[in-house]
Amino acid sequence: RPPRSGQMQGTRGFVLPLPVTEEKMAHVRSLTKQQVADAVEEFSSQFAVGDTVEVTKGPFKGMRGNVSDAAGEDITVLLAVMGVETPVPLHASQCAKAEEAAEA
Repeated sequence: RPPRSGQMQGTRGFVLPLPVTEEKMAHVRSLTKQQVADAVEEFSSQFAVGDTVEVTKGPFKGMRGNVSDAAGEDITVLLAVMGVETPVPLHASQCAKAEEAAEA
């Protein structure tokens, strides 16, 4: 026979959510903000305009080029695509400085 309204077969009851205190939410928010700040600082200081980088991930993997713009985690690299130097926007995690990539 089908279950009555509000009941599901194989369940024992409903679990009601408990409210999270504002103190706990403030703690979680502070952790998140600090992690984001640390990550942005790491990426922004990793590359500078003029650096030679090698693409380590994605469709341009293995290509080398020069950084033409660096803004936080996003960088623009001038890559030779079909013989033409083309600005390609990349995430900093997709690149390594050319010297580091050669050592790896």
